[in-house]
Amino acid sequence: MTLILVSLFAIFVVLIGLNLIRENNFIIYKETDDKIIIRYYPLHPFHDKFKSIEISKQTFSHFELQKRSMGLREDLFLFQMSAKGLAKYPGISLSALSREQRAELLGSLSKYSKK
Repeated sequence: MTLILVSLFAIFVVLIGLNLIRENNFIIYKETDDKIIIRYYPLHPFHDKFKSIEISKQTFSHFELQKRSMGLREDLFLFQMSAKGLAKYPGISLSALSREQRAELLGSLSKYSKK
């Protein structure tokens, strides 16, 4: 009985660890006439504040996707042209998005990408 409880606890800890590695985010994407707005909320208990990125469509350069954590997580990096050169925003984990949501987001960003 003790072995079963220890095994279940170990599985629980591994699953929680994998969830933390993926860094799932609740993402809100909006387009206005002149801006691209992405707000995201981390979906794990150690973060409670949302983050927001607002980029003018005229200064938006491009985006890149990068796989991390042994392919468990895919991050979106946004780039913006500024007076000092190309600025790179911190990555946003897309792991919690469905295929349709991901395709819609990337399709919209592709319309404004200059690369």
